[in-house]
Amino acid sequence: MEVNMTISKHITIATILASFVNIPIIGFVIGFISHAVLDSLPQQQYQFNLFKPDKFIVAIESLIIVIMIYVIKGNTVLIMSFTGAVIPDIIDGLLSIINKNRYKTGNHLFFFHKLKGQTSRSRKQTIILSLVFFLIAVII
Repeated sequence: MEVNMTISKHITIATILASFVNIPIIGFVIGFISHAVLDSLPQQQYQFNLFKPDKFIVAIESLIIVIMIYVIKGNTVLIMSFTGAVIPDIIDGLLSIINKNRYKTGNHLFFFHKLKGQTSRSRKQTIILSLVFFLIAVII
């Protein structure tokens, strides 16, 4: 199974999984673990460059994230799952900004962010998958 992971997909999948629990810390753990599991799967990645981002992809991702924030507002469990789902990317992203060599070599803090065999996915496929996961999360 090959997947394509963007931050919106991490958030929506964590939200879907955490919607079945009532304990905030469990929501956080679900978000974090789902991030690790999804990033550990063989991936097809849209070639996103942290230092030269595709503005359209950033806009779509940002819109999905803003809507997800609105959808989960007031639900502590889902807020915690959202946090758990994004914290690995935030930490490794900040470390990569501080030290660009980490980004180029794939020498990240979290083992599931290490470079692995990845194939390329198109911009269109990335947008469609982001929207599909988003719609599933909103419906649930």
